[in-house]
Amino acid sequence: MDLNTLNNFLTDIAVAPFTGGSRLAWPFLVASVVLLFAFLLFSANNAVLRGQARQLLTWRYWLNGQSGLDLAYTLLNSALKLWVLVPLLASQMVATIWVINLLQQAFGPGPDWQLAAVGMAGLFTVVFFLLDDVTRFALHWALHRVPGLWHLHKVHHAAENLTPLTLLRVHPLEMALYYCRSLAVVSVVGGVFIYCFVGKVMAWDIIGINGFAFLFNALGANLRHSPVAIQFGALEKWFISPAQHQIHHSVQPQHHNVNYGSALAIWDRWLGSWRSGAEAIDLKFGLSQGQPLRDHPSTSHSPASGQIVR
Repeated sequence: MDLNTLNNFLTDIAVAPFTGGSRLAWPFLVASVVLLFAFLLFSANNAVLRGQARQLLTWRYWLNGQSGLDLAYTLLNSALKLWVLVPLLASQMVATIWVINLLQQAFGPGPDWQLAAVGMAGLFTVVFFLLDDVTRFALHWALHRVPGLWHLHKVHHAAENLTPLTLLRVHPLEMALYYCRSLAVVSVVGGVFIYCFVGKVMAWDIIGINGFAFLFNALGANLRHSPVAIQFGALEKWFISPAQHQIHHSVQPQHHNVNYGSALAIWDRWLGSWRSGAEAIDLKFGLSQGQPLRDHPSTSHSPASGQIVR
């Protein structure tokens, strides 16, 4: 590998987590700052939020061992995704074409449904967003409830200091699972729609990102991994707020097994795992000392069952 190739390789690794539709892309970071200032100015509990937001202005919040681990996992997973997963599992376009071919072999030519462009774009956008969100929820639930998967996911929950980079602090195998989930959703939804509408498929996109996903990322998604417990009030019945996700990271026993959702709160409500952001008071994050595999119904308290120790 010559120096130019190495330089391009390292640049791709460093830039990939912050470009395209990534939650860490600069437009979403700016949007999170704007939203934070809006809540600091107009929220009923702005005094509490100001105290929490002051942590963001300290060097200890950004420069510590925990944030160093966040960055290390971010770069490692970026390299593995770009140089292993994508070449190994194929791109979204290739997977979508495979789904279309499979449907054609099974059912013959597509039905060529007719629908106004605006209606079709709306239908595609909504279906994709819902399937993407519910599969995120299902995988996240499994990462907590299946003992073997929890051993992967606890890498993420071990973070005691939440920053936007904590989003990417995940075990490489967990990252691979999420990549496969995303690949499946994109290829299945895209393939089915292209097959049914014979290629005339479009979506409501904003800068190339699903419209609903764009709004989710813009409306404080980066504040989910932060010390600032922004609540959405009555809207939390429908949408997961930053405060609700911070409760999910809490070490307090009453907060285990709750708020698995990414964007929508309806899945948690149906499962009975929904908690209000109002419970986000004096939260501590990480894994409790001597804490058992808390999220497995089958886990006993015997030493053989395994203990998670920070």
